[in-house]
Amino acid sequence: DSRVAILEINTIPGMTDLSDLPAQCAAMGMDYDTLVQTLLMSAVYKPVNVSRQAVSHA
Repeated sequence: DSRVAILEINTIPGMTDLSDLPAQCAAMGMDYDTLVQTLLMSAVYKPVNVSRQAVSHA
């Protein structure tokens, strides 16, 4: 599936079992452990020395 889903715009989302981000992921079928692992892996494998470019979401 190549669709992009934006679940939470908050840059510091709550991560308790009652917070919105884990609840939204659960509604998509993603359990809490997978959510945390996905966040950690995306931080670990973040490219370095990549310039940021403006993105239009119009």
